[in-house]
Amino acid sequence: MKNKSKFDLGRLNEVKIFKKSIIVLLILIIAYTLILFLFIDKFESRGQFGDSFGMMTSIFSGIAVILLIFTLIIQKKEYKQTLIEFSKSSDAQDKAQIALNAQLKTLKIQQFESTFFNILNLIHEASDRINTFIYLSDDPNDLNYEIEAKGIDFFSAIIQAMEFIEFHQKRDFNMFIRSHYLNDTKNIIEIQKNKPVQYFRWKYEFLFSQYGQYLGHYCRMVYHLFKLTFQNFNDDETRKKYLSILEASLSNDQLSVLFYNGISKHAHDSHRRSKFFHWMNYYNFLENIAEESLVFRDHFKFYPFVAFKFLNSKEKEFVNQFRESNINNIEEYIKMI
Repeated sequence: MKNKSKFDLGRLNEVKIFKKSIIVLLILIIAYTLILFLFIDKFESRGQFGDSFGMMTSIFSGIAVILLIFTLIIQKKEYKQTLIEFSKSSDAQDKAQIALNAQLKTLKIQQFESTFFNILNLIHEASDRINTFIYLSDDPNDLNYEIEAKGIDFFSAIIQAMEFIEFHQKRDFNMFIRSHYLNDTKNIIEIQKNKPVQYFRWKYEFLFSQYGQYLGHYCRMVYHLFKLTFQNFNDDETRKKYLSILEASLSNDQLSVLFYNGISKHAHDSHRRSKFFHWMNYYNFLENIAEESLVFRDHFKFYPFVAFKFLNSKEKEFVNQFRESNINNIEEYIKMI
């Protein structure tokens, strides 16, 4: 009884009153019948007695109407209480749904982070297993003939190769350019002098043709982390948060490899669009890369939207002017420099 609601107690009292009213009505009917048959002998007298109780009949009718109204009042209260209980139930369901949605969101984030950090660990493990040599010249007697590229040092060796190899000094690089791009020496020299992006794109793609088993595996896994982040989150703030974690976990030379990979054909998607290059520009990825990890300092212009932290005031002004310009197609800009 202690757990009964106010509505249940009120309803119980109303039922008791209703029962009492019925009992009083029955007592009156029984009393009227007894008087009629026990104390009045003649039929005519009974008729006169019955007529004299016409008022009683009216009272009974009135009581019946009152009981009917009373019943309607009870039903109305029950209907209101039902609506209240339904509203409470609906509110409880809404709260339960909100709680469930919060749990599902937390679970989704936990699942994402588990996958994200597992792939990040795979990147480091794969980098640690690299063991090869990178050849910078064709002459075995050259002091820079080869570099041992073991573990994470592989990435610094690739950047060193980007600096040292030249088409007129390394025969297989020369052949690579002539078979894939240009066969005219004069035009090659022209591009070497005046089109740094294109020339260093050739350099990277040549090295990729030699060491693609390592470069391709590494860059694909990093690209997959970008894609995984974008698939799970729509807001730039959250995306930037996880991309910053990714950037912080990579060495300067690993970031530098991504830098030059981004301008190459190996960063293109199935529609030949430089999606990875655009992502790194838009989200200011690579901003923490050290100046020494680029082959030349002015290569920062290859990524005109990235505010590299090593930039001086004049270089920052260049980046700001580019951001404020009407140049929307970065790839077209890249072709001009």
